[in-house]
Amino acid sequence: MKPLIILALSFLTPSCGPGLGSDYAQFTAYVDYFVAEGAARGRVIDPFGLKIYLVDKVENEDKGIIGICYSGGYIYLKKSYWEKATPTGRETLIYHEMGHCLLNKDHSSCPNLMCSTVLDGDEFDQHRKQYLDVLFSR
Repeated sequence: MKPLIILALSFLTPSCGPGLGSDYAQFTAYVDYFVAEGAARGRVIDPFGLKIYLVDKVENEDKGIIGICYSGGYIYLKKSYWEKATPTGRETLIYHEMGHCLLNKDHSSCPNLMCSTVLDGDEFDQHRKQYLDVLFSR
């Protein structure tokens, strides 16, 4: 009987690795690159426990919200936006949310990755290093 209880409890205990859930594979590269970019700028970032999900609805989406970070390292990204976004659009969205979850950053003045509006992909591509320097600054 004890093995059955332990097995049942294991399904109730969330995983602690990055990308919990069926969406794990598509976010791994973003998380790894985020950690590497931070390390290149002297920031040690531990994504352990980060959980990222694509969802149909996010809180306050009527106000233009397309991603949100909750305490405990839960990131929810609006699936309809993600599926239509360019690779750079996806990167800036997930970096913005990881900025909240992993760096404890608040929104700041635009233009930068922690701006409360979506950063233009071309602008980010042209000034990538500068945007990442600001994101990972203390």
